[in-house]
Amino acid sequence: MYGRLVFESGLPPDYVLDRMPFYEINIALEYSYLKNKERWEQARMICYVIAQSNSTKRLKATDIMTFHWEKKEKVDTTVSDEDAKRLREKLKQYVKENSK
Repeated sequence: MYGRLVFESGLPPDYVLDRMPFYEINIALEYSYLKNKERWEQARMICYVIAQSNSTKRLKATDIMTFHWEKKEKVDTTVSDEDAKRLREKLKQYVKENSK
């Protein structure tokens, strides 16, 4: 962990060893990719320009590289019958109380 925090993330060693609270460790590790995000974007754009100039197809930058921070997570938005019934009852109660 120390190596990732100091060498990859660029945090000062004395901060990591002496002053860094434990709750910051996971946050720093989870978002350490942000340090090099701009460099990766630049590399992708250079590759995109080269590929597009040599291609007859219309390309997108994401066709060259797709980064994990660009992937959209699928969120389950289904509502169970029980929840739907509960919400309908709440709505009826709300309408009844506010229609006076």
